[in-house]
Amino acid sequence: MDSNGEVVKKDPILYAFLWTGSIVVIGLVIAALLAFTFAAPAGVLIARVLDRNKKTSISANIEPE
Repeated sequence: MDSNGEVVKKDPILYAFLWTGSIVVIGLVIAALLAFTFAAPAGVLIARVLDRNKKTSISANIEPE
């Protein structure tokens, strides 16, 4: 802007970078929230499935006399 308050030069590149950067930041925040939201339940589910496969039946541990 000059001394009269008129716009002398517009900067479309900076404007585009600001919009693109703000959209990227919003996307990263949403991705982080979704990752934390779904990581714990998925981890518990995987642990239960793997733990179920590791357990042996009680009769397998009994030795004949």
